[in-house]
Amino acid sequence: MKDVIEFIEACVNIPDHAYSNRDFYNKIQKLDVNDYRLYFMKAACEYHQKLSITKAKDNIDKALSMIDNNLKLDDVTVMSVIDGLKTAVTHPYFFDSFDRSYYRLYQLAAEIYAEMGLDKQSRDFYKAYYFEANRVKPNKEIRDKDYIILYSFRKHSEYSLQDLINNEITCVRPSKMNDPFDSLANYIGDDPTRLIMVCDKEKHIVPQSQTFDHFTIRSFVANRKTYADDDEIVFNKVMWAHYADCHKGFCIKYKFKRDSYIQFDEIKHSFTRIIPVKYTAEEISIDTILNTDNSFAMKDTCWEYENEVRLLHFEGNCGEDHYSIKLGNDVSIEEIIFGFRCPEDTKITIANLMSKKCKLSEIYSEDCNIYNLLKREYPLT
Repeated sequence: MKDVIEFIEACVNIPDHAYSNRDFYNKIQKLDVNDYRLYFMKAACEYHQKLSITKAKDNIDKALSMIDNNLKLDDVTVMSVIDGLKTAVTHPYFFDSFDRSYYRLYQLAAEIYAEMGLDKQSRDFYKAYYFEANRVKPNKEIRDKDYIILYSFRKHSEYSLQDLINNEITCVRPSKMNDPFDSLANYIGDDPTRLIMVCDKEKHIVPQSQTFDHFTIRSFVANRKTYADDDEIVFNKVMWAHYADCHKGFCIKYKFKRDSYIQFDEIKHSFTRIIPVKYTAEEISIDTILNTDNSFAMKDTCWEYENEVRLLHFEGNCGEDHYSIKLGNDVSIEEIIFGFRCPEDTKITIANLMSKKCKLSEIYSEDCNIYNLLKREYPLT
């Protein structure tokens, strides 16, 4: 019980930058408590203070094994010790976000294993980090909505047709997207050595950047104020020209119900999130790559007119350029809108597939005002 009291007392009065503080490490290094947090703290101190990478590995391994058995002090024990302390409690460490997520342990394990040259294990821990770190609530823009309407401009291709035939959404690896400056993930995915300029621990670069191979993205457009139906989106000529094969493609209107905003699969070690893109004119530092939203859903303000919303999928056991997500009952296709130049045979093919499943429309323009796009039912009745 003596070690338990000393451990809790050290934590409730934890100093700023504790893992770089030698006095804090001296207080906990010889303690032995059935709590994974103690061994994480030991490992963090040994790693950040460069005391012993071997000891750091031993302690992080012990912390991880204790997680598997959910070994930690119960709240009743912690509170009874805190109540009995004579010193004032300044930092109730046991009840902050650390105690609700394991992602910090996986991040530290990834860094320790990378420093030891164990790239495969490091990469596995980085994947575990991203999986755990994304156990978050939906973005505040969409958090309280029962459903959201998202639009996807598509060219006629094997992937867009397979999506309709198989009731799927195909996502693409960031490094295969057309703009190398689209996001940090694209930029780094093209050439991981770019991290050398900003990363003071070069051994981390390869295993961490390889983790990006397990992410895929699908881009949508939305009315970012209402997330409701909005025909003005399909009247945007720039979107048709850029993303629907110069108006020869089509646009799919999806309805995503609340349960689809964020999903996890413990067995596949995968997650799917819907994230509104953040636009910024500020300098983006590559050292923010551990933040998923910054890495995959932050873009320059020159793209702000797109009002983009991204579906981000992570599959721990998959590194394919394209990945198809099967649509469940919480996602439906509400309408397909054919572009102004969409060939008639493409319209007929899609109509044969989808006419009984959703509404079909087409874009047209009157000769008197070619700059004003209009929409009508397809086929004409």
